[in-house]
Amino acid sequence: EESERAAAAARRTDQSAMNETRKCSICQAQKEFCHYNRNQWNKGEGKSKCRLCVEKALADESSKQAQSKEQKLKDTRAKVDIAKASNDKATILAAESELAALEAELVTGLKPVRMNRGGRGRTGRFRNSGGRGRK
Repeated sequence: EESERAAAAARRTDQSAMNETRKCSICQAQKEFCHYNRNQWNKGEGKSKCRLCVEKALADESSKQAQSKEQKLKDTRAKVDIAKASNDKATILAAESELAALEAELVTGLKPVRMNRGGRGRTGRFRNSGGRGRK
């Protein structure tokens, strides 16, 4: 373990790494140290991704999440329309509640909190103790 720490310290202080180049695992371009963040550089040859590829991957993931949310919202609106056509009050209420939760999440960025799961607050942990701590 001590030798690993010494080797890591030597790598950190070694300025030759600044001139070193590495091939990005995504775009396959040979790029210098300055084109990688430290985390990606430390992954090693064949696994590291350049900054541009990392940023592109994050943007793609964000785009996919946004499309998924829009699709879920569209599906839920269709579900509300179907529920209204059925004239079942419970189904309508459930569908409109789900739609309201999705729209609120879209506006606020906060996911809804599900109630009635595990009782009230922390009392579900120690049911046999009468609410006075552990026994």
